[in-house]
Amino acid sequence: IDNPKEFCKSVSEVINKHDILRLKGFMAVNGKPLRMTIQAVGPRIETYFDRVFKSAENRETKLVVIGEKGMKQGSIKKALKI
Repeated sequence: IDNPKEFCKSVSEVINKHDILRLKGFMAVNGKPLRMTIQAVGPRIETYFDRVFKSAENRETKLVVIGEKGMKQGSIKKALKI
């Protein structure tokens, strides 16, 4: 992720469009040694840096999305570019 603010804006748009109830995970922000935690409940999104990536850990963005039955997983991944 190059710009966490822009990514969170995209997350907010995806939450509204796909009726997502909850989203949580970690982001790999380019140029930062720490992983950024992201949590969303409804429209509220919270982010913070929690710890340095471990040496054996891949620097990648991983999210868990919880919503109503029938969510379009492919559309959500495409919209978030993950």
